[in-house]
Amino acid sequence: MSVKLRRADGGGASFGGESFEPNEAGVIEVPGEAVGALLDHGFEVVRDEPKKSEKSQAEVDQEVKLAELLEAVKTAKAALKGDKENAEKKAAFDQAVEALKAAKG
Repeated sequence: MSVKLRRADGGGASFGGESFEPNEAGVIEVPGEAVGALLDHGFEVVRDEPKKSEKSQAEVDQEVKLAELLEAVKTAKAALKGDKENAEKKAAFDQAVEALKAAKG
């Protein structure tokens, strides 16, 4: 039987001449007989290993919205570059910038 352990610093361990390197979540998997010794060295048993960071649909939607707003800012900025006196273009640029700021929270 193997047991998953983690130490606060995310480090690995060795036991019985074998090295155990942590995964992305800082978790090592060791044989049951190693648990007692490793608990004495700052390891804790991991009940539910944290899953790799996955973006929620809301986070993906937010990124899409930010990308669209950024594109609007770039478009407005390009339009302003050649015609700084055009108040309508400047207003569109300012509006896109404010929308981007608001979306970033």
